[in-house]
Amino acid sequence: MTISFLTRRIRAGTACFFRTLALGFFYNKSRPCLVWQICSKFMNRSGLNKNILFTLLASLIMLTPGSSWAALRLELKVENRTPVNRVNEPLTSGVPLPQGLIFADAVSGQLPLKITDHKQKQIPAQFTVLAKWPDGSVRWVLLDFQVSVEDEEEAVYYLEDAKPVNSLSGIKVHETDDKIEVDTGKLQFSINKKGSSLFGKVSAHGLNMQPVIGFDDQNGIALQGADNQLYASYFTDPDKVLLEEQGPLRSVILVQGNFSTSNGKIFQPQVARYSLRIHSYFNQDFIRLFLTLENNGRYGFRHESHQSESFDFKEVALDLKFNLDPTTQVVTQGYHGKLKPDDRFFLHQRHRLTNPVNEDENFSYVIKEGDKVKEKGERSPGWLDMSDQKQGVTVVIRHFWQNFPKSITFQHKTLSLGLWPLGGKWPPQATEDYRFRGGTHKTYEILLRFYNKAAPHLTPQKLVECFNNPLFAIAPPTWYADTGVLGLTAPKGITSQDPILAKALKRYEKLQACKVHLEESEEQHKKYPPSTIYTEREARGENQDWYGWMDFGDIPWGGQNGEGAYSSGHYDWPYGLLLQFLRTGDYAFFKLGDEMTRHRMDIDQYHTDLGSPYLNHFQWNEFGNHDRSPEPWEPNPSHTWAQGLILYHLLTGDKKAKEAALEVGEATIAYWKLVPGSAELRIQGWCIENLLALYQLTSKQDYLDLALKIYQDKTIGFIAPDGYVGNPKELNIFQAVLVLEPLIKLNLLTNDENIQDVILKILDFLVHKAYRGGKSEGAEWYYPMYLPFSFNIQTGLRFGTAPGYNFMTSNALAYAYLVTGETEYLNLAHQTFKDAVFYWQEESAVINPQKLSPIAYAAAHFPGSRSKIHGWINRYPQIYLFMEAHPKPDTIPPAAVADLEVVLGDKPGSIVLDWTAPGDDGSVGTARRYQIKYATQHLRSQLEWLQGKNVAAEPAPQAPHSLEHFTIDGLTPGATYFFALKTYDEESNLSPISNLASITF
Repeated sequence: MTISFLTRRIRAGTACFFRTLALGFFYNKSRPCLVWQICSKFMNRSGLNKNILFTLLASLIMLTPGSSWAALRLELKVENRTPVNRVNEPLTSGVPLPQGLIFADAVSGQLPLKITDHKQKQIPAQFTVLAKWPDGSVRWVLLDFQVSVEDEEEAVYYLEDAKPVNSLSGIKVHETDDKIEVDTGKLQFSINKKGSSLFGKVSAHGLNMQPVIGFDDQNGIALQGADNQLYASYFTDPDKVLLEEQGPLRSVILVQGNFSTSNGKIFQPQVARYSLRIHSYFNQDFIRLFLTLENNGRYGFRHESHQSESFDFKEVALDLKFNLDPTTQVVTQGYHGKLKPDDRFFLHQRHRLTNPVNEDENFSYVIKEGDKVKEKGERSPGWLDMSDQKQGVTVVIRHFWQNFPKSITFQHKTLSLGLWPLGGKWPPQATEDYRFRGGTHKTYEILLRFYNKAAPHLTPQKLVECFNNPLFAIAPPTWYADTGVLGLTAPKGITSQDPILAKALKRYEKLQACKVHLEESEEQHKKYPPSTIYTEREARGENQDWYGWMDFGDIPWGGQNGEGAYSSGHYDWPYGLLLQFLRTGDYAFFKLGDEMTRHRMDIDQYHTDLGSPYLNHFQWNEFGNHDRSPEPWEPNPSHTWAQGLILYHLLTGDKKAKEAALEVGEATIAYWKLVPGSAELRIQGWCIENLLALYQLTSKQDYLDLALKIYQDKTIGFIAPDGYVGNPKELNIFQAVLVLEPLIKLNLLTNDENIQDVILKILDFLVHKAYRGGKSEGAEWYYPMYLPFSFNIQTGLRFGTAPGYNFMTSNALAYAYLVTGETEYLNLAHQTFKDAVFYWQEESAVINPQKLSPIAYAAAHFPGSRSKIHGWINRYPQIYLFMEAHPKPDTIPPAAVADLEVVLGDKPGSIVLDWTAPGDDGSVGTARRYQIKYATQHLRSQLEWLQGKNVAAEPAPQAPHSLEHFTIDGLTPGATYFFALKTYDEESNLSPISNLASITF
């Protein structure tokens, strides 16, 4: 089966081909990549002779004024959101590419790509393949290059195709049995594989002076246990020191190990560990550290029947000793001083609950010099600069105050970054110490800049501004949709000639924006003033922290200002926010998505192999409490999502996000080996969706095979012989709705018409049995279309009203229209989308149609589940938007076959079908394909048709009025069979069902 609407195939004739290519040729002044995309897919799906196709293409290019052949010239915008001029600053960003466009060189492995600036000058760049298409072409490529952009301005760069070139000169890396040495040009450092120090040596700018960190300096990660003993990374050799990435512009070294005392006692063996990734950049004097504390033990859930392996400690710090002069100048926000050897600088960021509804009164930091208080404030940016007469070091901890408590201490050349500072505790009800629960990780991003005072360098304040606002290269929003890497979606800005639908489309975009932009919200109720995720954090809720090292990045599950529970990012908020970033180009979505993804991959993932195999590596369930009570909700496959982790990795190259996603893959494979079946349809659906995302990331066939097995063994089995449900009493409508998108994605990937039939079968039930509403009574009353939460098949009773489900069903109805062309699906897709957007907060069955649900994040009518409703809005209904953005140019279906006949074949169990070919538009033109079904019952109704068995390898349609023949083997002698067929045109418009032919052996 071929789903032709994906590429908008040219229907017929040279003129139409030229018109399609001309419309897609320029992409933001130069759009030839889309030409290649259209051509490749057209060749694959149309059967047009390739020589003819390329002749037409060459003619088009010659006729296009000022055009020249190029496969790719993609505009990338880099926005500087700071008041600092960014000069030659490293940038790392992932960009998707269309299938069939870019292949790595078969010999060297290099990619035929280059980066140019606005003057078309090529600049040094590093390219890393993150994912491939099934044909081996590059699906996602990670770009590393250095940009210059003035304060609060934007710069434009271009990704272009180019012949593979020799490796660029850049970072020099030398590896021995004992260490890895790195020379960026401005910074030289080594990482020890053995011995008592993380860093072997650090020197700035290659000058002949004392290194900032020396060979014998004891530095690394220190942990003070609850037993008051000191355990440190520098008391034992690391387990792994690996050059994880090596390129001319960026390199990454991974260090992993555990903690021990000076006499070799290991802290929590096999459970407590650290991971440290050290990023260095060509011609830069700084490194970025991603330091993760890990507890890979079990939590001790009641279903695990094992003791908890959560562990306690008093402090964890990164300690570094610098070779600076005894008298050191120390600078941070609000403080500037000179410290003598015995002087001690101390910055402490804390949070104490004094106002339950206003965080401004709860945050405080103090700066001390010895015992003297030098400065007080609310929220410290978390940086310190230390220097002597010749050289200096600047350190920054990203999201410092947000991840309270934190501290920075400097005394006698030694810097201590208190990631969990002494004197803190967790959870809040604890009397002392930090409890680090089983299966939890926590990652901090730290910048270390080593500079020479004689060389030009940014002031610490400007460096901090840059570090906290990293640059990102983004393509036009249309690019992400057109490449197909996001499935079927469309960028912001889709509209309609229908004024009501145009209003609904505009309100949908405002519903997205109101999460991050207060000005997009509407006043709706005194109890619920306009709010965003950020204002909700600040307003907090009674005993609900949205800041702090365990909480930052999560959002409230429900309740006013979040009273009640944490959502654990359910319904994949990371994916939804990153998706909206790519659709709109609005960096505010990425900023929030970045914060939530970091929480998701650390805190929300159950990182263990030692607990229950039913729970290991899944996501912590919604309504969790981050360890505030002894019985949090267990991790569960029904509430685990991997797409956001994967998309974040593809956009940033973050390895930790990929590791967490692969853990989900391990968990899913293990789960389905243990579980013979699942009563929850959503478990099947989410597992399929996660497996497909992992397959597209890794090309690992096992993921796709398991997704198909779950579908074949479980999902179809859930649909009973009556075509509707497996439980004769009650169906959970919500779960039936949730499974639709995973099945659609599976159908798009496999083109399996059996999967399409299951999708249409579920929709048939929802539309004709479960849906209510969609009717007006005069101008004053309207019954919005809604689905109940559950539906009793025998009694017809419905429980609950949920217009919010329309966000999902409008998606599926749009898909049904795209693959069948049936106007009932189109009309229902329009109506469900409009009702979802206009009345998404309504719970009553009848309303005043003029009273629209407000544009707001804090929902007055859904105070207990707004994170869930907005989670749906984040990710749905993208297929509906795709349908609106790509109206079918041809809506005329083929004519129904009226003369289908069946006769016995020439061997047992064989029959031959004969019929006259219809046209593409009615009886005109050549159709695209046939779908033939048979059954031992009639195939007259839509449900009977969907229940029928599909045959394989139907003949391609001939010209209208041609006689068609098709043989079917393997039938059971003695049985009666009924046969029917439908015909598809090139726009997937589906003919009515043919006449019914039957035979008895």
